Amino acid sequence: MNAKPVLLLLSLGFFACFISFPTLADAPVEDNVTTLNKADLEAKIYALTERIELLKDAKKQAVDREEKREIRHEIRDIKKEAKALKQQASGGIYIGSGVLIVALLLILLL
Repeated sequence: MNAKPVLLLLSLGFFACFISFPTLADAPVEDNVTTLNKADLEAKIYALTERIELLKDAKKQAVDREEKREIRHEIRDIKKEAKALKQQASGGIYIGSGVLIVALLLILLL
């Protein structure tokens, strides 16, 4: 009996245990987002990007370090919200490149 294929399958199985599979169902979705249609989602994303541009201009004009920090945190929160909206609009499942490579290797080996 050849030990190499057995060792390979065991190591791939061990590796597969530590792979995460992010999906749309795992993403936190606000209640008001689920009722919006695609046009409303795109309009809201556009409004958020406009708000980010205004905050970037305000950050350039801010004098105090604390004020810049607050603006930076607000920009980060808006970007997270926009990312969640874009994911909601796409309606797809995200598959990481590592997972894709492992899946292709398994298909080729089997």
